[in-house]
Amino acid sequence: MNLRPLLATFFAASLVTATALAADTKIGTLTVDAPKGWVTEAVPDATQGTTLRFHPDKGTDFYIEITDLSSDKMPPGVDAELLRTIVAANAESMKAQSVEKELPLQELKSDNVHGYYFHATDPAPKPGEWTYMTQGMAMVGKTPVGFTILSNGKDNPAPAKALAMLRTAHAP
Repeated sequence: MNLRPLLATFFAASLVTATALAADTKIGTLTVDAPKGWVTEAVPDATQGTTLRFHPDKGTDFYIEITDLSSDKMPPGVDAELLRTIVAANAESMKAQSVEKELPLQELKSDNVHGYYFHATDPAPKPGEWTYMTQGMAMVGKTPVGFTILSNGKDNPAPAKALAMLRTAHAP
């Protein structure tokens, strides 16, 4: 499955403004506490706000993007149910490109986070592409975020760590 068009639609970004080993990372009103050793890049985007990109300090085991979607491009009154509808539509469009015949939505929930995501597997990734994708959207407080987690290796711990990081994210 060619994830580049999906990423381009979901996360069109242009200029890296900061690179650091991740820990407590903030974009706009959104704060995430990334695992030690992850490199973070904050990338502003004129149409969708800022995207945080995470990757290992060495190698290419994973790549993660989290975008603060609280720009004026989001409809007024956005909530977790609207995000669920969007994620369901994205999952439906990915079925034809995925090993899985069904891409059931899973809930992402904590005291301050409510959202949905799905997992998809590329049946024949080309060199430089990823085998596994987890994608979704969530409300972190009142801030809508979109996220994509790409990895190689079935037992790669990065997707679970990224979902745990999202569960502990906070925003007003």
